[in-house]
Amino acid sequence: MKNQVIIQEIVDYLSTFNEMEILVLNGSMADPNVSKDEYQDIDLSLLSSNLTSTMQIIKEFKLFNNRILFTEKHEGDPFVHSGLRFLLHSGIEVGFSIYYNLEIFNKEIDRFVVLLFNNLGKPIDFSPPTDRPFQVNKPTIEEFNQLMTDIYWATADVMKGFKRDHFIYTKHKYDTVLQPKIKHLITWYIRDLNDWNVSLGSHGKRIKEYLEPGIYEQYVSTYSTNTLDGVFEKLLNAKKTVTEIGNKLADSLGYRFPEDQDQKMFEYLKSTYNK
Repeated sequence: MKNQVIIQEIVDYLSTFNEMEILVLNGSMADPNVSKDEYQDIDLSLLSSNLTSTMQIIKEFKLFNNRILFTEKHEGDPFVHSGLRFLLHSGIEVGFSIYYNLEIFNKEIDRFVVLLFNNLGKPIDFSPPTDRPFQVNKPTIEEFNQLMTDIYWATADVMKGFKRDHFIYTKHKYDTVLQPKIKHLITWYIRDLNDWNVSLGSHGKRIKEYLEPGIYEQYVSTYSTNTLDGVFEKLLNAKKTVTEIGNKLADSLGYRFPEDQDQKMFEYLKSTYNK
């Protein structure tokens, strides 16, 4: 794949410079539990004896001459960590996290690591990852109840905007308040099915891989339209999804699902729509 070719070009180039001590691949490309594709970001961590010259060497690499986007950042004074990120015309993003302190380097890199080169002159122990690469604590009963309550309040706000014919308010409340909370519930549900030991990627991009097809299609049907007319249908889809997933999750966790409140919200949606 393209990203493997790019990685090899970077290795061949950087390994020739004395200040480049260790280069590792991390992120999703180093995680054996993640399916691979040619648009995955290339996330690299680099240990260097000279941050300033290393930054310049990377920026001068011919691979990055024809880039679309570029960002540079520094942390600490003096710098203890620097970052470079490139978007190439192939659509692949290449990011470098650059360190000069080995202890910080080891602490910051991801759990899954692929060693690309080691010019340090001594072996480095990257302890093998545990069989629990991504562990999230189960929500407490208080956290579960709070999320359900937040979902109901967000639903009420969307309905209020809908009845007032306030499209921008309604769209904002649905997309930026209600929808993220539904996704939060969905991620809890998926992780519960997987012993709380699964990474869904940034912004839940791998949700589709872990949800049952029928539930995934139902979840997708909750995403809002660009017209006010379709909001009520989407709210009903969201209500159905929240009730089904919330009940299953609560049962698995040994919690009580708020049936009374859930039913009251359903009745509220119907009665307000018919006013």
